[in-house]
Amino acid sequence: MVKTRKNVWELGGDWADPILWYARGVKAMQSRPLSDPTAWRFYGAIHGIDRRLWTQLGFLSSGNQLPPNDTIKTYWQQCQHGSWYFLPWHRGYVLAFEAVVRDAVVKLGGPADWAIPYWNYFKPNQNQLPPAFASPDWPDGQGDNPLFVAQRFGPNNDGNVFVPMDQVDQNALGDSQFIGASDGGSPGFGGVNTGFRQELLDGKVSLVATISDLFRSQKRQLGLDTPLLKQTVVNTRDSRITYIGLTYRFGAPPKKQKEEQMRYENGD
Repeated sequence: MVKTRKNVWELGGDWADPILWYARGVKAMQSRPLSDPTAWRFYGAIHGIDRRLWTQLGFLSSGNQLPPNDTIKTYWQQCQHGSWYFLPWHRGYVLAFEAVVRDAVVKLGGPADWAIPYWNYFKPNQNQLPPAFASPDWPDGQGDNPLFVAQRFGPNNDGNVFVPMDQVDQNALGDSQFIGASDGGSPGFGGVNTGFRQELLDGKVSLVATISDLFRSQKRQLGLDTPLLKQTVVNTRDSRITYIGLTYRFGAPPKKQKEEQMRYENGD
């Protein structure tokens, strides 16, 4: 079955069916406990969680049942930034999130081919946050719209949410290298090669992986333009290198500092 993501601004209405079903699916996820791997907050914690801030905003309380510690270590706080792994990780994250929402949509009687709408703010007059995400009400005027987040303050901190087009561009799309070098030059379309590290067995074992020039895009171009000679030379080399290493730390691991205790003022 083909599932097609469509432009949120071109669905035929502020609350077109794909958006309405999206809201219903999100509402179902929000009703699940934090310990449920398909819950809205669980998916938020996969991307990152600040427990103090979550408590302050009412997303976490002492009455919430947390997942087992091994589940938290495996799935929470996994967001990748600042390297080539940013795009692959987030693509998988959105794909998994979309599948959970779709499952909720289908269970509510919605279409089996539902797909999450996308927001292309580079199109003319489409850089404003779509209306369904900017209103606290459902289309019937009733409150509790799950797509609305009061903490979206906007660039001017006035609640008007939009993308300032003078601060974004698509220059990265013209970069022929996906993975760039961290020691100068182009960072690449996907980001610099920082490698990947995963700790196992409470930090005693570390798995390290580094990939260099995955798509053989590293090249050097030299140009000569004089009245007597015009020449362009492009040098490429097969520099694809994959390194996978395993390290083991002997002895007792360093003692962790005692984590700051959290207090709850609402008594939940």
